[in-house]
Amino acid sequence: MGNVDYMGPNWKRMAGAHLNTVIASASWELVEPQEGKYDFALVDSMILSARKEALKLIVLWFASWKNGKSTCTPSWVKKDPKRFPLAKDEQGHNLEVLSTLGISTRDADARAFAVLMKHIRQIDQKEQTVIMVQVENEIGTMGTKRDFSEPANAAFEGPVPKELMNYLEKNKSTVHPGVLAAWQKQGSQKSGTWEQVFGKGVRFDD
Repeated sequence: MGNVDYMGPNWKRMAGAHLNTVIASASWELVEPQEGKYDFALVDSMILSARKEALKLIVLWFASWKNGKSTCTPSWVKKDPKRFPLAKDEQGHNLEVLSTLGISTRDADARAFAVLMKHIRQIDQKEQTVIMVQVENEIGTMGTKRDFSEPANAAFEGPVPKELMNYLEKNKSTVHPGVLAAWQKQGSQKSGTWEQVFGKGVRFDD
């Protein structure tokens, strides 16, 4: 949902269909079109229109990742891969997805989300039209097994964090069956690199 005019008449239509809650999206690209300059026109329109029709609203936050790609990021993020590094495939080619290890990406995304949440509180604290905000971090690396950028390779070839190993040891009964099987296949090791602990991964299309 990226157009106020398009959505205008639909709020009354949804209320007329006896809905009580609507899920609508807010993207980082539209909320922060220029770094540090925020535009809440669409967010405000969603909240005020839902409120007018006595509807509740769930806001989906699309930012660094959606459907395994980074299409909802602002242009100033897309145009600066040095500051906001991209994931790479095994041949070293950039993918259309931000690396999860980009510190600047994490910080910029978090700032934008914090400003969004503050704004929602400012205009909706009393009425509470917005009943939930869901962060859509749909991370993925389509076309490759994983991120092969230098920071990602270093992390992958390093030891599995102790926190994760401790969690596996203490929560065997609730760990996802696939993760548990991969770990047990490697002998349920208590330390090691990712491949030593979980074995070699394969692409879904292999």
